Amino acid sequence: MYIMYTGPRDIHQTPALKRARYATKRSEAAEVIIDWSDNDDVYLENYIEHHFKCRKSIFTLINWQVFLWRNIWKYRPRVIFNMSMLSFLPIFFYSLFVRVKVIYDCRDYLAVSYKWPRVVKHLIQLVDNITALFASKVVIPDEYGYEYFYLLKPKSLYVVHNTVEDYGLRKTTLPGPIRLAYFGYLSKDRNFDAIFDYVRSEPNNIELHIACNVIPVRLKDIIPRAENIIFHGALSHLECHKLLSKMDYCLMMYDAQLANYQKIQPTKFYDCLALGLPFICSNGMTNLEKHIDGTSNLMIDYGETAWDGLKKTELSQYNLDLYSTFSYQSVLSGYREFFESLVCKKDKTSP
Repeated sequence: MYIMYTGPRDIHQTPALKRARYATKRSEAAEVIIDWSDNDDVYLENYIEHHFKCRKSIFTLINWQVFLWRNIWKYRPRVIFNMSMLSFLPIFFYSLFVRVKVIYDCRDYLAVSYKWPRVVKHLIQLVDNITALFASKVVIPDEYGYEYFYLLKPKSLYVVHNTVEDYGLRKTTLPGPIRLAYFGYLSKDRNFDAIFDYVRSEPNNIELHIACNVIPVRLKDIIPRAENIIFHGALSHLECHKLLSKMDYCLMMYDAQLANYQKIQPTKFYDCLALGLPFICSNGMTNLEKHIDGTSNLMIDYGETAWDGLKKTELSQYNLDLYSTFSYQSVLSGYREFFESLVCKKDKTSP
């Protein structure tokens, strides 16, 4: 009996896969992961992984549908965790022939993640809602999902916050310049132009530490030339926490004109809570603004290159105390109970 996890991207880059596998572990089913990657396929005991090695063309998305369908039909899973609406069609057609529980794990709200034209935005959101209607349950990362999935009833949605594991590390204060952390994608809508301008204007007082998988081509010459910008490459989550514990602030300065950024609580927010690390967000990020406590966390206008109020920081007890609201273990335990009540108890033929 198989459980399948799938998404048209490398789903190992999101913590959603690890959480889903934790939730299903007591089912003792074999697992299959289908994703987009240039790696070779992996066959391990109770674990199989097939990679769609795509070459960009006008037929890429069609080829992905065929690839996914072949693997679904090969393994005939009884449970599918779908992490993108772009995987919907093969799963839908499969459900016409086989009794299957589909959990749509929506980790990003696609329609409001980019500056689409208004008509395109509403069309994508409608398609996303229709996709969700055919799922047994929809998992969302925060309460904004109740607004985004307007065609669904609240009881069809289940919130799994993007909280992170607590490794027991805590923020420390080191002498020297103010250390800022920029972790994740180097994306224009994450304010890197303004961040770089500010950091390069303060070569003696500020250090910027960057950790990500890929540097965009146009930034490759900027980072090595600036002595106060340090690139750490790709790090494991534990390595990220070790580095973050030495920082003064974590940057989450996203473009709040995008609803996805305006209303979410990014994974890095939970990293800050677990470590007791202060953060800096953009004005307009409503779910982070409410945690500007007046002692450690800061808010700065998006695009602003002259920042006020930065200083060496101590452990943020406010953030550390807030972590208990989103405790990793309690979130995962709740997710496991949700999965088992949905699949194992209601469907005795399921794995």
